[in-house]
Amino acid sequence: MVTQVDLLPEILVPPRVLPEPEHLLDQHEHLKGPIDAFLQTRNPQSLPAELARHFKLPQPPADGRSSYNTPLINAVVLYVGAQSRASNTAIADGPAMDIFLRLVRGQSTCACIAAHSMRPC
Repeated sequence: MVTQVDLLPEILVPPRVLPEPEHLLDQHEHLKGPIDAFLQTRNPQSLPAELARHFKLPQPPADGRSSYNTPLINAVVLYVGAQSRASNTAIADGPAMDIFLRLVRGQSTCACIAAHSMRPC
């Protein structure tokens, strides 16, 4: 079954994925620690909303590209999914879903980047 997303030309370009997303999370204001804590305790409850401010670039690129930090969004999606899988936590019921839902409820561009990074290559 072909969906409308499958018809987009961008879907043919595989996402650029860093081999170690935790490295990027550590570089960017040390997000790995707070994300790990949230995945274990769901605290602080404000973390999913706070992540959104990290995703927005300080200034939009001059070339008209997305004003979101795509590598960081990809790193968060991959890291959160991998950590949930490694801990045998059901993503649908766990704290990972809180983060993913915040991405989807945020800007549509941010949700598209996250969805694109989760698709199979």
